[in-house]
Parts: sequence; structure tokens; C-alpha cells
Amino acid sequence: MAPTKDWWGSSPALGHSELQTTKAATAHAKRWNKRMRIYDPESKRCLNSVTLFLTPDEASDLGFSANDLADNPKKHHHHVSSSDCKTEITVAVHTPDNLAQFDEESKRIISEKK
Repeated sequence: MAPTKDWWGSSPALGHSELQTTKAATAHAKRWNKRMRIYDPESKRCLNSVTLFLTPDEASDLGFSANDLADNPKKHHHHVSSSDCKTEITVAVHTPDNLAQFDEESKRIISEKK
């Protein structure tokens, strides 16, 4: 079985330098606020849950976007449109390294400790 990548994109440690890198990334991750946010821009508030009703194609598009962002966090967000293009989901991945790419409102939401 091939090693899987962790949240920071590093492979499981094999040598001393890789172990040190993994320890540093783990310590950094513990300081980073990793909570999921579900933000409603119309009401300007975060929600605790949301239900999505998707077609199979829309679910596939959402899955592709999430995987692409996990593999390439520098892209930082994708827009996933409904089949009829009347609704849209914005999916974003935040890391300490890409936070500067977000607008001020997004940075505030990501940084909240609540």
C-alpha cells in the first residue's frame, strides 16, 4: 500500500530529516485554526450545518474541486455551479501559506476561534 499524504502534503517520515519536518508541520498544524466554516454571505454569518441536494454530476464536480484543492491549496478556492447555473457553491481550502490570497472578510472568518 502506498503512503498517504497528510493535511500538509508531506509523506510519512522515513528518515531523520523527514521526521523533523513532520514534527515541525504537526506543531504548526496544532497552532493553526483548522475548524471548518460554513459561511452565508447574504446573512454575513457562519452556520453550524448545511444540507446540499446535488445531482450526481454536481456531486462529482464538488468532489473533484475538493480533491483538487486538497492537492493544490495554492489555488485556494473553486466555484461549483449547479447544472442549470442558477446556484453556486464556493469551496475554499485555507492553510497558513495561502491565507494572504483571501479577502479581508474571509481572513476574519478563517481566523475566528469560535
